[in-house]
Amino acid sequence: DDDDDDDDDDEGRRRKFSSSPSESLLTAITESIQQLGGSVHPKLTWSAPTDAIWLTQFSTKCLNCDEVMLLLQSSDRVAHDLDGSAYACCREDEEEDEEIEKHSHSLTLRKHSMSLDLSREFRVFVVNGTITGISQRDVSSFYPFLASEKSKIGWTIERFWKEEVWPSVWHKKICSDGSLASMEKNKGKPSLNNGYCMDLVLSSDNEKVRFIVDFNPFGGATLPLLFSYDELSNDDGNEIEFEVRVIETQGKVLPSKGFGVPFDLVDTSENSAIAEFIKKQQQQQQQQ
Repeated sequence: DDDDDDDDDDEGRRRKFSSSPSESLLTAITESIQQLGGSVHPKLTWSAPTDAIWLTQFSTKCLNCDEVMLLLQSSDRVAHDLDGSAYACCREDEEEDEEIEKHSHSLTLRKHSMSLDLSREFRVFVVNGTITGISQRDVSSFYPFLASEKSKIGWTIERFWKEEVWPSVWHKKICSDGSLASMEKNKGKPSLNNGYCMDLVLSSDNEKVRFIVDFNPFGGATLPLLFSYDELSNDDGNEIEFEVRVIETQGKVLPSKGFGVPFDLVDTSENSAIAEFIKKQQQQQQQQ
């Protein structure tokens, strides 16, 4: 029946993306780690494997090829990129198989930086061709000096974005920008999906952008941090007065999402996996 056909399709997609890495890929990863100073942070296409860092001392920092593959193969975020996100991007007038062929995946290895100041890292939200919000990136920490610097932070980031990012072909391809072609593509309405998030680091005096850390899709698995995505929407595509948000008191610090572990490791109820494991170990010791 139709349900069985759907199950077969899903299984086929999983098989398509579950092949073992080639020797050439493993060699390329090893050589890249050496070229980048011996430690890197991996990201596959849209997502970094931050949900799997409980396996690597709660950091995406990798020193060798094995650690890179361990994070990638253990991450649900990466699995979603491979097996689900491309299907969610299909437009109604396109066949899934045709759209999937247009999506290729890339593995990015970022050099580990010892000088990265987390208090100067911010996430910029861009929707329909305009900035709709800027958030402190490290929301699990309180930096007292940021509250008085919000205006300067916003001005520096907006200037950099307008001079360096907004004129790019890449930006215009992603965002509507109110162009006739974009409006026709979305049947006369701007699309809330026409946006992206940009992570960047400012200098210690907030005078300039030191470097861009990453670009991510707007929505989905990308966290809105101190905003909600409803607050960041921009239905008409017009330039708006955006807000810069930072943690302004110690009491408003948010819990880190990087210290989660699988439920099986913390579930100690009577019939849990860990309880059953302990029970079997005790039985084996008694038989010895």
